[in-house]
Amino acid sequence: MPLDGAAPLPPQYLSFVAATHDLSPDGRWLVYADQGINVRALPVGDQVQKISDIGSEPKWCRTCNEIVFRSGNRWFATEVRAGANFDWKPPRMILQTQFNDSPGSSFGLSPDGQRILVVKRKEEKPEPKRAEDRVLRVAAFKNPVQEQDKLHDLYDSLVEARRSIGEDALPFHKFADLVKTQVKKLRESGSPEVAFRVAVKDGKVNFTARAMKGTKE
Repeated sequence: MPLDGAAPLPPQYLSFVAATHDLSPDGRWLVYADQGINVRALPVGDQVQKISDIGSEPKWCRTCNEIVFRSGNRWFATEVRAGANFDWKPPRMILQTQFNDSPGSSFGLSPDGQRILVVKRKEEKPEPKRAEDRVLRVAAFKNPVQEQDKLHDLYDSLVEARRSIGEDALPFHKFADLVKTQVKKLRESGSPEVAFRVAVKDGKVNFTARAMKGTKE
């Protein structure tokens, strides 16, 4: 349909392959994919401008002087000047992403050429791996101050257990104070030793203390 209001011309049939194509905003140029990205003037003439040796699905920006096209999972843009003559700059890559390549157009271009819309496959996020139920360490204390090696081993087991479920480690000085307090409390109630147990059960850390049977020294 002529843009100047003149009587419409008989339709012209293309004698070349143009599986995916688009018209310039002024309707005077045709961009199409055929062994790369090509541009022809309308009415269709013999002169072909090849702006890229690769690519498909060319789209002409509605309000900017750019053509955007896709090659695999990469998108390119080339700045063009379409007047009496057609000039262009080398294409540059503007986006690389995975997408759902289904039949039909695989992307949309905003009128200002600043945004590209693609359909992506839904990413299935794996469920967090649940820590296995297990006992990491059991240790008995009479006097934690004099049993530092054993105290550090117990602390390391607690750190490992907390990290296995994604929790931060407890500072050692707070851990040591807790053990000392529990030992003192249970020994005063008549226990010769106090046993501590580090375990992971149902995705949670269990840190328990219990009095061991016996006669107070």
